[in-house]
Amino acid sequence: MIPSFIIHDNVRIESSSEKTIYVPMPGTVKTEGKTVSGHRVYKLQCGLDSYEVYIPEIRTENARMLAVPAYMVPGRPYPIYVYIYAVTVYASNPAMGQREASKQTREYFGLATFSHTTLGRAMKKIVTTHVWKKVYA
Repeated sequence: MIPSFIIHDNVRIESSSEKTIYVPMPGTVKTEGKTVSGHRVYKLQCGLDSYEVYIPEIRTENARMLAVPAYMVPGRPYPIYVYIYAVTVYASNPAMGQREASKQTREYFGLATFSHTTLGRAMKKIVTTHVWKKVYA
């Protein structure tokens, strides 16, 4: 069963020595009939710092939900704004290649790696999302 996502907009990335972020339960989720069955742990790369993000998993009889911070895409190593920046840099300059756009993204965010194939996958994901198809089809 694929979990649904609850976008949690009240969680920040803060510098600390622990490099751990615990996402609290959103205040809008009622706990009646639901149980927090634990946490899922994701790695998030922000510049040279790597964080472990603990996301609560909420279960009901029929569904599973994750309270995901607004800046994070589960399973992706960088915050969402890194991908948006890379796609914007590439799309705003028709003469620029994906390799140059990914190089600029690496330099801007201080990343050790961010390849042109990552940029290509991010663009493909944006174009093939259900919302994009509804709006622009």
